[in-house]
Amino acid sequence: MTLAEIKKVAIPACRKFKVKRLDLFGSLATGISSSDSDVDLLVEFEAPDLQPAKRFFWFAAPPGG
Repeated sequence: MTLAEIKKVAIPACRKFKVKRLDLFGSLATGISSSDSDVDLLVEFEAPDLQPAKRFFWFAAPPGG
């Protein structure tokens, strides 16, 4: 997965789920990823108590992802 592909999914999701900060880390962030690398994201929400399970699981496995 490329950074452009991540942004295509992440930017609308961040707006939808009121993400305050989204950090990419791991092999993709350092540029040493391979075709079987996972995507490591650290998510900070604007209002952490607002539907936490729904927001977490959407980021963990978005529809069509």
